[in-house]
Amino acid sequence: MTLVSPDEFVEQTTPRPPPAQAEQDTRALLELGDRLVRSLFDTGLRLNTIRMEFDVDGLTTAAADKHHTAIVDLLAELDSMIRTTGTAMLSLTATAPMGELRSRRRR
Repeated sequence: MTLVSPDEFVEQTTPRPPPAQAEQDTRALLELGDRLVRSLFDTGLRLNTIRMEFDVDGLTTAAADKHHTAIVDLLAELDSMIRTTGTAMLSLTATAPMGELRSRRRR
């Protein structure tokens, strides 16, 4: 019986995706991250515009209602973006090989 180290065991038992698939997954991950960052930046700009409107004296009820609707829409878009990104990340990482376990020392 030949003994192998845990690292060798992981290397022998962990299926590795073909290089082309790994490149495709990396590209998909980068595109997903880029889309997420751009969407979050856009959401931040839109929220900043709404915040500036609330800083102005004499905000009318109609304007407040309009901003309320805009905030509700932004939150719905943000929720959708988070769900879509989460689902896409799960599908990408589900096919990725398991890396070595890392342990942290607590102090």
